[in-house]
Amino acid sequence: MAAIRKTASGKYEVQIRRKGLAPVCRTFHLRADAAEWARHMEVKADRGELPTPTKVLDQCKLKDLIERYRDEISVKKKSHDSEKYLLNALIRQPFSNLTLAQITSSKFSEYRDRRLKEVKPGTIKRELVLLKHMFSIAERDWNIPIRENPLKKLPIIKHQAGRSRRLEEGEFEKIVEAAQKTQNPLVLPMIRFAVATAMRRGEIVRILWADIDFTAKVLHIPLAKNGHARIIPLSSQAIAVLRELETRRGQCERVP
Repeated sequence: MAAIRKTASGKYEVQIRRKGLAPVCRTFHLRADAAEWARHMEVKADRGELPTPTKVLDQCKLKDLIERYRDEISVKKKSHDSEKYLLNALIRQPFSNLTLAQITSSKFSEYRDRRLKEVKPGTIKRELVLLKHMFSIAERDWNIPIRENPLKKLPIIKHQAGRSRRLEEGEFEKIVEAAQKTQNPLVLPMIRFAVATAMRRGEIVRILWADIDFTAKVLHIPLAKNGHARIIPLSSQAIAVLRELETRRGQCERVP
């Protein structure tokens, strides 16, 4: 609420107070100017645009937000397994021990530039997108008075060109040789099936026998990564792998 008082010097002092926010003060020669400024600042206060006290932001560390986002938000996503890996890696970064009062866009700019020397742009982009969403959730749903999303104005890393890498002569044989040394008998069939269909690992491990139409030689994916269903044609090599797995099927609904 705004409070206007006349000082001993004849000027008008305005003070805006909101719970959890730092008070804002200003002095004017005319009461009309003071009242107009007070109305303007009260609107900003209602929108949560007044500065947040450093003391409040010092009570929460970045890793506290990341852990909460991991346990409350990410866990509800289909991509939780991969996101959990990324979020846990972010918690181990030095900047995660900074308080919200210490976090700035420059901290993430430095992190981005350093990481780009270590990983592909797609990896750092996924990390920054997660953090950006986390800050938005914290401000909107968790009522954490963040001054401004520090990733809001950080330039987005451009998409990479599509993959063009293919197995070269002799590479598949080396992969098969290595897979045969594993104790898990499903590793080699999964590799052969992946090569035959170009499917993602996550899609393969979720295949159900009910999704396969051996007559039409197609596989139905009810929910792909993009959120839509899709149909995958099955080559003779892919069918051969499935027939091989079918002999060990038993009562299991899943293929791998």
